[in-house]
Order: sequence, then C-alpha cells, then structure tokens
Amino acid sequence: MADHPNNSKYRTDLAQRADAGDSAAAFELGELYRLGERVPQDFKAAFRWYHLGATLGDAESQNNLGSMYQNGQGCEADPTLAAHWYRQSAAQGDAVAQYNLAVRYRTGDGVPLDLAEAAHWYGRSAEQGNVEALCELGTMMRFGYGGPRDLVAAATAHLVAASQGDVVAIGNLTDYREELQDIALAGEARAAVHMCMMHNHGLGATKSMPLTWAWIRWAHDACPRDEDEEGAIEVDDMFEFFRDTMAPDDFAAGERLFAALQKAASHVEHTDHEEKNA
Repeated sequence: MADHPNNSKYRTDLAQRADAGDSAAAFELGELYRLGERVPQDFKAAFRWYHLGATLGDAESQNNLGSMYQNGQGCEADPTLAAHWYRQSAAQGDAVAQYNLAVRYRTGDGVPLDLAEAAHWYGRSAEQGNVEALCELGTMMRFGYGGPRDLVAAATAHLVAASQGDVVAIGNLTDYREELQDIALAGEARAAVHMCMMHNHGLGATKSMPLTWAWIRWAHDACPRDEDEEGAIEVDDMFEFFRDTMAPDDFAAGERLFAALQKAASHVEHTDHEEKNA
C-alpha cells in the first residue's frame, strides 16, 4: 500500500498526541496498523501503540493488546499476559474483554480453570448486550457449569440470543426442547412460556400458532401462578393477547392441543407415581 502525504501527517499528529499521553490516539494508531488502514499492515507497530494505550488506561487498547498476546501478533504469544490485559479491560466494563476473559476461565487458558468465574464474566458481558456472551451463559446454565443446572434459566438466555439470530442458541433450544417440555408439563409456568415463544417464533421448535396458544394457555390455566409478580403479569398479558388475536382455526386447533397436553401431563404423573411406589 503506497503511503499518501495526508496519511503521513495524520499518523504524525496521532503519534504526537499519543506520546503526550492521549490514550485514544494510541488506540487509533494501533487500529490503523493492525487493520492495515491508511498504512501497510504492521502487527509490531500495532502492538507498540496498543501497549502504550493500554498502559495509559484505555480499555479498548487493553482488550486488543490481550488479543495480540493471545494470538502472537507482533509479539510472542503469552496466554498469561493476554488474560492479564483482558482482566484490566474487563474491570473497566469493556464487554468484549469481559467475554474474552470468560473464555479464558472456561478453558483454563492463561488462568486457572474456574467455571464460576467464567459464568460471572459471561454474565457481565451479556448485561451489556453481548449476544454471544448471553448464549454462552445459557449453555453454562444448561449443563450446570459454574453453578446449579437450570434449564429454564438457560432457555431464558437462549431465547433472547436466538431471537437476535444466534444459531448456537437456536441449536441449544432444539437439543433440550423435549426436556424443557417435560418441565412445563410438570407445572413450571416459565418453561411453558418458553415453549410458547419457541413455537411462536420458530426458534428451536416448529413455528405453530396452535402450539403457541396451547402452551400459553397451559402456563395460564395449568401451572401455579408465578411467585414473581412481574412474571405472573407477563403470563396474563400473553394469554390475553393471543386469546384476542388468534385466528379462529388456530385457536380451535390450539384448544385440541391443550387437551392433548393435559393427557400427556396425566400420563407423566401416573408414570411417576408408579415409579415411586414400585
């Protein structure tokens, strides 16, 4: 890539600002050299400017410096230093660094393996809207990594991620749909709401308005009212919305499916009773 006089002046201005303590300018130079924008790609130069920005306290520079150490770009690969800089950035609230640090704890790369710490940082990142982190947090809860196994909470996370197009989250929902269904049939309203939304949007389940109605009616009429008042109001609102907007044919088919759910639940209860008394 041929250098242009304007590019040279732009870099000189950034370098002067960075050397004077402007962390944002140091980060910008790191980006230019890492991506090869306005200048030939140069990982060593990128590393140098990210390092300056990181030491000046810039969270994005700290995260990207961690990635340079992780991948051995412009430096020798060093997973311990990668984790160190991810941690510095994560502590400042950088969502990408929080995700990267969570991965380090989940895999034991550069830090001791610690699934509870991984779940913590996935959660911090997810709170800021990182969809990939939310999906990973759901998977942690699905398998009980870093805390108690909670399939309903896992589905809560996976449904949000899936609704934003995360294919891994959709795959998770598909994999444990039947187990989630059994939890709903046992009387867990939140699980029934998840089944409703999965069928309503076609996420991890067949898109079906009759099943959408059957499951929200199940949550409303066949499950104990949610102790969390906000959750209970959500069930009421969804029940009224679908009741009032459902096409007549879909409503009738949904009523038949609701009756089928009642039979399926009775069969599960009967089987459980026999097993307990065997």
